[in-house]
Formats: sequence, structure tokens, C-alpha cells
Amino acid sequence: MSNRDNAPEYLIIGQVVGSWGVRGEAKVSIITDFPERFSSLKRVYLGEGYVPYKVQHARLHKRWALIKFVGVDDPADARALAGQYVCIPIAEAMPL
Repeated sequence: MSNRDNAPEYLIIGQVVGSWGVRGEAKVSIITDFPERFSSLKRVYLGEGYVPYKVQHARLHKRWALIKFVGVDDPADARALAGQYVCIPIAEAMPL
């Protein structure tokens, strides 16, 4: 049985590089041709295990996306996510 039958496939749209501010926002390097997608995110999946995280809000700032995840409430929590890829299900990809 292939992996395709067991689990959804994901598309990488960014990578957490650190924290931003004092409220636990994650600073994300954008890896997508459609950065505007960040403003409408409701849930993303982080890391190789595709751990789901609800998005409280997201915004673009210069060349970064700043994402506030539900339950990530201080800079140390956001920094702990550094290095993780931010993914969405491939079914949510922007149409070409």
C-alpha cells in the first residue's frame, strides 16, 4: 500500500525561523509563490510529523509571515518551533 492511500499529502509554504514580539507570534520564512494565502489560514501542519496547529491570526510583514498559533503564547514557545516547515494539505494549494 502506498503512502498516498494512508495519509494526505502536504505542500510546504514556509519555515519557522524564530519568534516575533512578546505575544508568541512565529516569524516564518515564506516558501510559496502566493504569500497572500497566509492571511486566510485556519490550520497548518508543522514538521515531519505534520502536527496540526490552529492559526489565531497571520499577517505579512516585509519579507516574513507572522503567525500566531493557538496555544503558543510567548516568545519561548514560538522559538521552540524554529526549523519546522509550515505545511498545508495539497488539496488546499492555490490553483495554477
